[in-house]
Amino acid sequence: MKFLCIQQVTFEPPGNIALWANEREHSLDIIKIYNSSLPADNSQYDGLIMLGGPMSVNETDKYPWLKDEFALVEKFIKENKLILGICLGAQIIAKTLGSNVEKMPHNEIGFFPVCLTNQAMEQSKCFSKAPRCFIAFHWHGEMFSIPQNAIHIAKNQACPNQAFEYNNGKVLATQFHLETNRENLSALIANSADDLRKGGKYVQRMEYMHDTLNRISNEYYNLLAQTLDNWTSQAKT
Repeated sequence: MKFLCIQQVTFEPPGNIALWANEREHSLDIIKIYNSSLPADNSQYDGLIMLGGPMSVNETDKYPWLKDEFALVEKFIKENKLILGICLGAQIIAKTLGSNVEKMPHNEIGFFPVCLTNQAMEQSKCFSKAPRCFIAFHWHGEMFSIPQNAIHIAKNQACPNQAFEYNNGKVLATQFHLETNRENLSALIANSADDLRKGGKYVQRMEYMHDTLNRISNEYYNLLAQTLDNWTSQAKT
């Protein structure tokens, strides 16, 4: 399969998504939207992957290219294609589907448990083989509301709306970052240190984050791969 991957900032690359794509012999065309533009013709792509970034989807005046991404998501949905959104990418999908994206009471930064909802346990396509609760990496201060006709997939104490699926699992949006590897984590910490210095109820020390990833890296990649395999299998439905 061939995917168009939108990278929003220099320090949030696709990480282990690139590893997964290479292992599955999928093609991943990465567009660095901060110094490039979206392709005029995207008909050759089977799916769209939208990565994270520190900007807000509500700041379209400051980041006008967000409007182009809204239009791209709408186009892929109308064409019944696969879409994966992570953090900012997930919020772009939610906004395109008519949901609000608002500030959370507390920033969520680090490795925290996420649990599948009862609805997800019965209906999720992408997390059908995942454990009920698992550790996931987070770095966000905003949260989407669940779009109409979407399945509410996951939640935790810091953020009750962690993920949703739409269009029979073809569209997957997660606030958390299953793609995180050691390089991604180091780059994010180096470029967003102010968030750590501010601290907060759900903000972990960088040493703890590195230690956690080192401990769970293999199973964490396996969770990503399983989820993306499930997601891509929906292209046939």
